[in-house]
Amino acid sequence: MFKPPQLLIDSNYLCWRAHHSTGGLSHNGRPTGVIYGFLREITNLDRLFPGSPMIFCFDGPGEPVRLEIHPGYKANRKRMNKVERKTVQGQITELRTNLLGDLGYKNVFWQDGYEADDVIALLAGFLSVSEAGADCGSIVVSADADLLQILAPLVSIWNP
Repeated sequence: MFKPPQLLIDSNYLCWRAHHSTGGLSHNGRPTGVIYGFLREITNLDRLFPGSPMIFCFDGPGEPVRLEIHPGYKANRKRMNKVERKTVQGQITELRTNLLGDLGYKNVFWQDGYEADDVIALLAGFLSVSEAGADCGSIVVSADADLLQILAPLVSIWNP
């Protein structure tokens, strides 16, 4: 019997992508653009991959462990103002800790000090060798080129 692949979603990637497309939306003065754009993308993924279980992977709170290894990590990134960053981070936290669970999604993962791609790599490796993933495979939903290193016979990448 066919089992649809599991979707390992780089949720922070989708949230930041939504920020750049719908980030200016609000309702009653409350910013909602990131949440709206993220949920719109999840709806699209459900249409593209019907029946595929979704596993949401988020950056954990706190400084990334990678900064201890390489203090210049992400130093070349354009900095946004603190208010804008706080607005986006607040919506990401709301999705991660409340909204996805309220919508019935149970597979929401993060780990303090680690980024979503670290969590995805760990889960992809586990699912590739476990009975749960052996007969259906996993599709990583991300544009992060670093994740190309986890491609395997049962792990593929979908770049939205």
